[in-house]
Amino acid sequence: MAAPVAAKVAIQVAQSKTGRRIIGGVLALVLAIAMLPVFIIGSMAFALAGNNAEECPVPGDAGGFTSELLGNAQTIRSVAGELGISHDGVKIAIMVGLVESGLLNLANSTVPESLGLPQQGTPGSDHDSVGVFQQRPSAGWGTVSELMTPAYAAKAFFGGPSGPNGGSPRGLLDVPGWEDLPLGVAAQRVQVSAFPDAYEKRAQDADAVLGAIGGAGSTCGGGGDGGTPPKVVGGWANPIGMQTWATYPNHSGGAMDVHVGVGTPVYAPAAGKTWDLSEVCGGKVLGVQHDTQYTTVFAHLSSFAVQPGASVKAGQLIGYSGASGSCVEGAHLHFEVRVGPNPQAWGNFIPAYRFMRQVGILMGECTGGCSLYPT
Repeated sequence: MAAPVAAKVAIQVAQSKTGRRIIGGVLALVLAIAMLPVFIIGSMAFALAGNNAEECPVPGDAGGFTSELLGNAQTIRSVAGELGISHDGVKIAIMVGLVESGLLNLANSTVPESLGLPQQGTPGSDHDSVGVFQQRPSAGWGTVSELMTPAYAAKAFFGGPSGPNGGSPRGLLDVPGWEDLPLGVAAQRVQVSAFPDAYEKRAQDADAVLGAIGGAGSTCGGGGDGGTPPKVVGGWANPIGMQTWATYPNHSGGAMDVHVGVGTPVYAPAAGKTWDLSEVCGGKVLGVQHDTQYTTVFAHLSSFAVQPGASVKAGQLIGYSGASGSCVEGAHLHFEVRVGPNPQAWGNFIPAYRFMRQVGILMGECTGGCSLYPT
């Protein structure tokens, strides 16, 4: 998410190995070897040498499920954890998501607004159904934008006293005695589907999904508690842990591309308000505006763990790393710091590592482009 697509392509061409050979010939090749570890120019900068970070396994390789599907499962489980919902409640939601959308955040070809929002898979066309649970705006589940945000859709599905719909339409927690019902029956009480037996048939698949994202408390799995929250010092916290990272020229003023796989928990560096800054290049992008001067921004996420517009505390789980967006080459976390009162204004930055040092928080080791933005 380092620049608009056209500018980013120009940067990639100018800084690619082919471009360096054209410009510098043999000298460029020698220089590239001398400057090891080499890092890839793109929307990330993974070091090809010297990266000893222990990465979380990519969920797309787990049980044959894609990273998008597992990212949505992680979001559902995170929301359930916030609401104190049992394992069975999470499993019911996963069963429903598998039946309705293949557990993907689907747009709808008959709902133009949905096509302009972050989405996964091939858009559906059933009435005005959108999102992971195929909820309908016309039925009162929420707006198109809200229902295309998996965390909101999960809260709507679960419902209850703190649910966004006030019991109408009813969510799982609004169904009397749902805990004592067969799982498929409880799912049907919420969905009121024309195919009521479909949900129970996906029970084993839901178990496989839950197994693929790991148990609660697993850092890689992104459990209900999001792993172990970071220590908060002076109001600030390390958002991703002591992972290695790299950067490159013109990279959002010194943004860090942190070497992690899909599903690593991401935490709010400090208290603030969340913003959905998602766009084509950066995929799922979440910003946290800490005051009128600084906003920390996280791109290529697999899912959000909080709803945009929410007030968050330092060290609170806000999302999971991923590989979303058109300007990404492999999973990692893009972390940048924007300067100014408007979180949506792209182009005025402070080097992220320098900023974190200034507030008293150390990040992991730099493995590429380390001298580009001196601290």
